[in-house]
Amino acid sequence: MNDTLMNCINEVANLSNRDKINIKGKFYVAVDTRVDIFRKHFGSSATITTDIVTCDLDKVVVKATVVVTLKSFGVMAWSTKQAH
Repeated sequence: MNDTLMNCINEVANLSNRDKINIKGKFYVAVDTRVDIFRKHFGSSATITTDIVTCDLDKVVVKATVVVTLKSFGVMAWSTKQAH
């Protein structure tokens, strides 16, 4: 799985800025693009579950859990509403 994961990470990291979204001068890879690349490398052997942890006037916090062939890891993402 490490090679598959590294290939996935490298593909996202090597995207040109024209494939990213510019927010206040910083380039970000959109979630749908990241999920497409993830699916390309992992196919249906992985699941992604998201849960909203916090959503208020100041911030949104989302917990994403990824399960790949019975191995799992989690990520937390947050964004202030002023950033968008």
